[in-house]
Amino acid sequence: MVVLDTNVAINVLHGDSGVIDAINTYSEGSKLSITVVNQYELLRELITEGEQGRERLREFLSALIIHTLGEKEINCSAEIYQKLKERGKHVNEPDIIIAGIAMSNSERLLTSDRDFRPIKSSSPVWDRQIILP
Repeated sequence: MVVLDTNVAINVLHGDSGVIDAINTYSEGSKLSITVVNQYELLRELITEGEQGRERLREFLSALIIHTLGEKEINCSAEIYQKLKERGKHVNEPDIIIAGIAMSNSERLLTSDRDFRPIKSSSPVWDRQIILP
């Protein structure tokens, strides 16, 4: 399964064919998912588009698996934070939680946000992060 980061999901909602092609390549036919953090960020972005934006988001979300935040995800996120802190790296909290959810569920994360790079380098066992150009 592949977890779509918010920036990738927004590009899909706007019909970006390059991102859609990348998803098809990297998902290898597996199901797509997002996290509850991404769900919040998407709603926050699309709420300004009124009912039309919310309806488009509802349709999009209905096709995805939405990962929640439980104990294993929180623990994994805290471990990521600790490793980053030890290395003197700062990554915003939502990105740490998104990575923690993906990592704790052994899933690939598809993102175009380069802010995730320190997370990947702090966790050599997690090679499932894909950063699009």
